[in-house]
Amino acid sequence: MLKSSRLVAITGCLLGLSVTLLPLGTHAVTITQQEVNVSATIDGYLSFTAVSHTPTTNVSSYDETNNKYYGAFNVGDHTEAFGTSRYQVSCNFLSDNDFTPNTCQHGWKVSATVTNSENDPTKNYDATTHEAIMVPGNPQNAYTIKSNKANGLTGANSNWLIKITGDTRTYQDGSTVHPVGAEYTDSNNNIARDYTDFEAIPYGNATNKTVVTGNTFTPVTNGNTTTYTYKGYQEFDVTYGFSAGHATADTYTGTITYTLSVNAAS
Repeated sequence: MLKSSRLVAITGCLLGLSVTLLPLGTHAVTITQQEVNVSATIDGYLSFTAVSHTPTTNVSSYDETNNKYYGAFNVGDHTEAFGTSRYQVSCNFLSDNDFTPNTCQHGWKVSATVTNSENDPTKNYDATTHEAIMVPGNPQNAYTIKSNKANGLTGANSNWLIKITGDTRTYQDGSTVHPVGAEYTDSNNNIARDYTDFEAIPYGNATNKTVVTGNTFTPVTNGNTTTYTYKGYQEFDVTYGFSAGHATADTYTGTITYTLSVNAAS
């Protein structure tokens, strides 16, 4: 099997969301996407790449020059399809004893965290409610747009959420391995977060920030011996939802940083 000579975690995309809410009647919304180190390959064995950015007809457009989704919303408008970005993960080495974790056979994960204010990086989440936020451009405006699944995307509340959809690829052997949105349970074993549906964006100090997981290898057991077969790259989509609610007219900005890493043995 192929073997990498090094292993690092890759910080992938900085996704900036900039929402402009104008006075009542003509609310313009833009979601800005900034990509930094979107494509990073380590010795050809570990990579995290942005494949495409797709706006939704009659809802948004995508500015490739400025890496921006943009559109126009009125108060109370909402969408579950402001834009969808596809990402590709490759991880195809079995061992490297110099690094921990030192193998791709245990799978990979991509985490997300909000880092939306370059001038004040502490303003990436609400200190009281611990919700990821979009901050206003006007320093006199105290209103922020929080990411809260309970508020939904109905237009009744201001909100921003993400959803993960794993792309099902059929490999040469007929198998269909695909990434899945991460799921977390609470102390009572009830589902607390599920990124296969629209979910709150992890805040800056969140304990669990993984939003999608996958594995490019599949195990084959013969007697007491288990071998691992590399299946190929995997892809997943991140869909952004936005609800204008009754936010104060302003430009609100949030940035999500995605990071790829390799799982340690469980």
